[in-house]
Amino acid sequence: MNTASASGRKKLMKKFDFWVRLEAFFVIVGVEIGLRFFGLRRIGRFLEGKPAHQIITESDPRIRQLANCVGDVAHFLPFKAACLHQSLAICWMLRRRDIKADLVMGVYKFPFSAHVWLECGSEIIHWRAGLSSCTGRTMLQGMSVIMRIGG
Repeated sequence: MNTASASGRKKLMKKFDFWVRLEAFFVIVGVEIGLRFFGLRRIGRFLEGKPAHQIITESDPRIRQLANCVGDVAHFLPFKAACLHQSLAICWMLRRRDIKADLVMGVYKFPFSAHVWLECGSEIIHWRAGLSSCTGRTMLQGMSVIMRIGG
């Protein structure tokens, strides 16, 4: 009995992941089109117009699931969907679920490097988009924040 219910849950989660991946595909493609035709500032104003009330932490399973689905989909797109595309997509998907997420862009001056990550309040909730698995979270601490959307 217990094995059957576990098997049923796995099937349900796979079906749920399919729909989240499909949503991620359309959101990332929409982000690409929006960036090309409207620019980051207008997309930012659009995101800020989507109110969200729930606060989450990095350990929340919803952020992990969305980030994994978006990351999986990003590898199969015909354009490079790095940290900006993935973070914008995850931010939109979280805000659709009434979860507060702010997009933060930071830079290093020497050598120049930029990265985009998500925060909820003052806590970083997702920073791995577009980075290799060996890159540490501590790299964000030395960056100068140049843009914050949603906060």
